[in-house]
Amino acid sequence: MQPRRLSQGLVLLLATGMPFLHLYATARSQGDRDALMASPVWRLLSLAFYPLGDPERVARFLRGIPGWTFSLGPISLTDPLAAIGLRAWSPALMLSLAIPIALTLVIGRYFCGWVCPAGFLSEILLALRKLLIRLGVRLPEWKLGNRWRFALLALGAAYSLLTGILVFPWFYPPAVLGRELYLAIARTEIGLGTVFLSILALVELVAMPRVWCHSLCPGGAMYALIGKARLLRIKRAADRCVGCRRCEEVCAFAQSPVTDRIGSDCTTCGACIQACPAQALAVSLPIAPEPRVATREGSS
Repeated sequence: MQPRRLSQGLVLLLATGMPFLHLYATARSQGDRDALMASPVWRLLSLAFYPLGDPERVARFLRGIPGWTFSLGPISLTDPLAAIGLRAWSPALMLSLAIPIALTLVIGRYFCGWVCPAGFLSEILLALRKLLIRLGVRLPEWKLGNRWRFALLALGAAYSLLTGILVFPWFYPPAVLGRELYLAIARTEIGLGTVFLSILALVELVAMPRVWCHSLCPGGAMYALIGKARLLRIKRAADRCVGCRRCEEVCAFAQSPVTDRIGSDCTTCGACIQACPAQALAVSLPIAPEPRVATREGSS
C-alpha cells in the first residue's frame, strides 16, 4: 500500500473509531460495562480496544476530530480555519496551530493529499465514477474555476472576524464528517451535515468530479496560500524526461511537472513521481542541485 493511502486510511479509521472508543469508555466509567458486553458488537470492539490499553485511558489520549482539532496525548493539532474568528487565544492554541502551518511551509499542501478524510472519500468517489464510465454509464463532467474557494475563504473569514461566529465548521467537510460520525455512532442521530455531505458526494459522482477539492474548499485555498513559500518541491531532470506526460495524467490538481509548472496546488502526493517511467522527477529543496543522470557506458 502507498504511504499516502495508508496515512489517509488511518485518519479515516481514527475519525470512525474514536466515537466508538469514547462511547465505550463512557459506559465503562458509568458502570455499564456488563450491559455493553451483552452485545456481540461491543464484545468485538472491546477486543480491538484492549491491545491499545485501557479504553478509558486511550479515550483520554485520543480526542477531537482528526483533520480538524485533534489531540494525541500532549500534542494538539488544529486546522488554522478553526481559529479564524476566535476572540481568545492561548499559548496552547498557538502551538497547535504552529505545527500544521510549519508542516505546510516545509511540505506544501500536504493536508489535502495526506490527511484530509473527506478528500480520501472524494478520491474513492472518483474511482467509482471512472468504473461507471467504463461500464458504459454516460456521465457529464462539469467544472468550476478554482477561484471560488478563495472567495469562500475570504467571505467566511470576514464573517467570522466581524461576528465572532465560527462559520467554517458548518460546511468544511473534515469538520462536518467528524461531527456527523460522532452523532451517528454515539447518539444514533443524523444531522444536516450528513445531508450536505450526501448531496456533495452525489454531485461529485454524477456531474462534477472532485469539485469541492478543486474549486470550493476554503481549507485547500488557505493551505495553497501558505504553501506558496514551501521548501520541498518536485523538480524535473530535463535531460532524463521523455515528455510522455504521464505525470500530468495522474495529477489530481492539474499541475504540469513535464513543463516545470508546479504551483501551490501541489499536494506533494508523489503520484507524478511514481508514474514517471524515466524517473525524471524527485522531491528536493530549492537549494539542492538539479538531479543528475548517470552517464551510460559508451555515451558522450
